[in-house]
Amino acid sequence: MTKTRKRTYIVVVGKMLSGKETVFAIIQEELKAKKSVHIHRFSDVLNDMLALLYKKRTRKNLQTLSTVLRAPTAFGEGVLGNVVHRRAKRTKADVIVFDGARRPHDIAILGGLGNVVILAVTAPLDVRFARARKRRRPGEQAKTREEFVREDRGEPELLIETIAKRANYTIENTGTREELRKKVRAFLKNALRFA
Repeated sequence: MTKTRKRTYIVVVGKMLSGKETVFAIIQEELKAKKSVHIHRFSDVLNDMLALLYKKRTRKNLQTLSTVLRAPTAFGEGVLGNVVHRRAKRTKADVIVFDGARRPHDIAILGGLGNVVILAVTAPLDVRFARARKRRRPGEQAKTREEFVREDRGEPELLIETIAKRANYTIENTGTREELRKKVRAFLKNALRFA
C-alpha cells in the first residue's frame, strides 16, 4: 500500500510590494530543516510568455498580458490559475506556496488541491511606494508616486483586497525583516501547526 503524502498549500496574496516574496523566503528558511518548500508564481507564467514574445519584463507588460489573457473573449478568468494548479500537481514538495493570485477564480481553482490556506500580506501604500523607490528591479524604472498609485489601481490589482478578506490569516508588514519573521513564525505555528 502506498502512503500518500499530505501537502500543504499556502496562497500568499497582497498588493505589489507588500512583502509576499520576503514572506516566502522566511517560510523557506523556517521550514528547511523539516519540510521541502517550493513556490509557484503566477507571474512566472506571464514572464515565460513575455520572453516568448520578446517583450520586456515590466509591470505594465505583466498587467497588460494578464488582463488580455483573462478576458472572457480570450482564455477566461481561470487561465493562469489552471496553469499554476497543473504545475503544482507535478511539484514534489511538502509545502507549496503560491504567489500572485489576483482573482477569486484563482483561489477557487487552487482550492481544488485541498489543504489550502490563504495568507494575506498587507502594507500601506506609502510603505509600499518607499519599497519601490529602494528596490529598482531590472525592467522597473523609478516611478513617481502618481505612477505607482496608477499601477496599484490597475485592473490586475483590483480584486486582491477582496481575496485578502477571505484569508485564513493576515500579516501586516510594516516593520523590519525580523519583526516580519516573528509574524511568519506565528502563522506557521498557529495556522499550519508547524512548530
